Amino acid sequence: MTTPYLDEAERCNRVSLMDKGKILALDTPQNIKGSVNREVVEFICPDARKAYKATKDEPGLEVQLFGDRIDIVLENPADKISYLTGLLKSKDIAITSYRIIPPSLENVFIHLVGNKKENNKADV
Repeated sequence: MTTPYLDEAERCNRVSLMDKGKILALDTPQNIKGSVNREVVEFICPDARKAYKATKDEPGLEVQLFGDRIDIVLENPADKISYLTGLLKSKDIAITSYRIIPPSLENVFIHLVGNKKENNKADV
């Protein structure tokens, strides 16, 4: 099966994540998600675009925008919750709620593609 919907792919026994014809990961969805060794802090914000723009260029943060929420992919996110909430509040961004969740395949795909681009920049 081929699908651009990674929530569908999560139900498969084996998944291959590809970008521009190259395989980024090939394994079970659970193993792929576990391989990045990160968790996600999901922030629900009334103005998620503003929250994304305010945080996307912060050093050390990998920020992903999904509708009314931003996902910040981190190692040990519990250690950074107060920093992140303070950062958003300092930029006048209201937070409806937040929670720490395991990464989805979509989070992992974006993470892998982003790292691939960062590695390519280093090669130039």
